[in-house]
Amino acid sequence: MLINFFKGITNMHDKQYFQFKKYEFLSVLSNEESRLYYDSLANVYDQLYNDGISLAENSIIRDMLCKYLYKGCKVLDLGCGSGLAYELISDFLDTNFNYTGVDISYNMLQQAQIKYSGFNNVDFYQINMEDLSYFNTNTFDAVISLYGSFSHSLKYKQSINEIKRVLKPNGIIFIMVYSRFSLRNIFRCMTKFTISSLSEIQLYQIRKTRGDIFFLCPFLYRQKY
Repeated sequence: MLINFFKGITNMHDKQYFQFKKYEFLSVLSNEESRLYYDSLANVYDQLYNDGISLAENSIIRDMLCKYLYKGCKVLDLGCGSGLAYELISDFLDTNFNYTGVDISYNMLQQAQIKYSGFNNVDFYQINMEDLSYFNTNTFDAVISLYGSFSHSLKYKQSINEIKRVLKPNGIIFIMVYSRFSLRNIFRCMTKFTISSLSEIQLYQIRKTRGDIFFLCPFLYRQKY
C-alpha cells in the first residue's frame, strides 16, 4: 500500500537534475529540493548503490539490525527510499515483522511499491519525517533511518520528538547520519587526486604507488607533528 500525502505537488524534475546549493562538507537541501533530487534518481537509485562499498555497508548494517530487531516487531523506516532496509531485515526475520516506510519522494516510493507489491507486511507513505502525525503515539517497536537519510531533516529536533512520540516504551532507535570521515567519502576524496597533486598535500607522504591507472591506490602514512 502506498499513500500519497503530497497530491498537490507536481513533479518538476523533468529530464534534468536541478542545481545544488554547495556547502563545505554537506549539501543541505530544502525539503522540496530533496524531493526533486530523489524523484529524478528513482529509476536508477538501486543501481547507483550496488557497488562494493555499498554491499559491504549493507552487510554491516544487517549485522547490527539483527542484534536489535526481533520477530513480530513493528518497524518504521524514515527516508526509506526504495525500501532496501526491508530487504536487509527480511534476511534474518523473513516476513515475521511489520515494516512501514516513509519518504518525501513519491517516485522512490513507487519503486519500493513495485519491489514489494506482493508482501502483506509492508506499507509505504509519502510523509516528511518531521511530521509523523499520521501515526498514533506508541505505535512502533523500532524506528530506523539508514544511509544518512536523517541528515536531510532540516528540523532534526522536531523529528526526534516525533520519533519519541510514535515509539513504544523501551523501543529502539537506529539512526545513521552522514560523516565526512566515512569510508565512502574518503575514497571519493582520494580518487579526485593524481599522484602529483596528492604529493602537494603536506599531511601525507606517498610511500608506494602503482600510478594513476583507473583510480588512486597509494599507501600513505600520516606525518607526525
